[in-house]
Amino acid sequence: MSFFKKRASKRKSTKVSPEWGLPALPNEVIPSILTHLDERALSSVARVSLRFNELSTRVWLARYGVTPSKFSSDHLVFDARRWPASAFPAANTALWLRSHSLTDFTCILPPAFHSSIIQQLTTFVSSFSITRMALDFGHDMILRAKESNQIPRDLRILLSTIIDDSPTTVVILQHGLFTCRPGALRRWSPETGHYKGGWAEATYSAITMHDGSRQNVPTISSLTMLNISPLNAAAPVPFDQWKLVVVDASLLTELDLSVKLTPDEWDVILDALALPNLQHVGLWAQAISVTTSTLFLNRHPTVHTLKNMTRTITPSPDGPSLRLPQLDTLNALAPYVITVLRSSEPSSTRLPRLALIELRPHAQLDEALLLASAHAPLTSLALWTFSLPRTRTPKITFPTVHRLILNEPQITALMDDALPAFLAVAFPALDCLEVNYAWMSDVGLSAKHIEKQNTALARRVAAVNPGVRVLVDSGNWTV
Repeated sequence: MSFFKKRASKRKSTKVSPEWGLPALPNEVIPSILTHLDERALSSVARVSLRFNELSTRVWLARYGVTPSKFSSDHLVFDARRWPASAFPAANTALWLRSHSLTDFTCILPPAFHSSIIQQLTTFVSSFSITRMALDFGHDMILRAKESNQIPRDLRILLSTIIDDSPTTVVILQHGLFTCRPGALRRWSPETGHYKGGWAEATYSAITMHDGSRQNVPTISSLTMLNISPLNAAAPVPFDQWKLVVVDASLLTELDLSVKLTPDEWDVILDALALPNLQHVGLWAQAISVTTSTLFLNRHPTVHTLKNMTRTITPSPDGPSLRLPQLDTLNALAPYVITVLRSSEPSSTRLPRLALIELRPHAQLDEALLLASAHAPLTSLALWTFSLPRTRTPKITFPTVHRLILNEPQITALMDDALPAFLAVAFPALDCLEVNYAWMSDVGLSAKHIEKQNTALARRVAAVNPGVRVLVDSGNWTV
């Protein structure tokens, strides 16, 4: 009996307390220690427990440029510049990561990537349901393509490999949006900068849309980052496999939407699109609903210029209200202006910096002007094809407007003797009147006659409103 007690006490004395040793250290410290081990020792540590298997694998992946932003997160960064000459086996990494959900993937490409890197990237991407992939070139690929013949060829292969499984691709380039099939996308040559040969910056090229129409799109002048995201709709629809490709999204400030798509397609595209530094937006596509555009704009508070030329405005009483704290210019048709300004919450609260509204002729123009006159921050108003009412008496007054812009007004309205009195009543705070009718030089009037009419207008306005400056631009003469 004493022998067994002696053996038991000996075993008890050699037992290591869990509060001491490597297991007692936090997970943030252990990887820095494991980095000093070689491959064989690291493999032995990985078989100790699930915890050490996870930490050892993290150290092993980091040696090959694989860095999860958080070990348990869905974002993974591949630094392909650190891959060895034999090429790091991405397929083996994918097998290890198969137990993790990976939705966001970033790959930092080396200055000169070859077909082996492209093949490994394709293998890795196909192993997961990635919803966003970013390719970071680290430099301007267009500029380097002019110096090397290998880069354009590799880049074309890479783009076609990634996008080829998508029937249609939505591409954001500079400040334009267009769609094309992968075959059309491969026509673009990074060596030339656009589709049809030659090297020119800030030029436009005509390409064929997915629906057969043709549209002029701006060429690429720099390419340092590609963000690729599948557009997954909730319901199975024909465009559920489309991809959204953004070139240098962080630098994109202007966006024009004019592609002929269906309302459902626009809903999915704008829901997936995020441009952190967007400042100017132009809406030309008739299929973009007010609700869709409002939700998109509200997610981009940096927008300060908005142009909406869509004619099919069907406002929803339960739809969201436009909230853009930086918006200072709104150029739209009357129905959209009515939709933006009419809300249970005052427009001055939602749009505190909206100082210029530009209105086009429309049947609902009077209603839009009435709402605009109640917008307190409004200081400038621009009207197209202005004409005086028959009664020569203004129905609406704008107490806060200091600057009135008349674009292509009717010549009879400018020459009417009642115009100065009309402006004095409708715009009591007016101090600047701008008249732009460059077309007058094309209607058979001589330059001398145009100058005479402009001078007469300035004198008549000054006689009634001595504090108002009159600026007349007819294309040839400025008063």
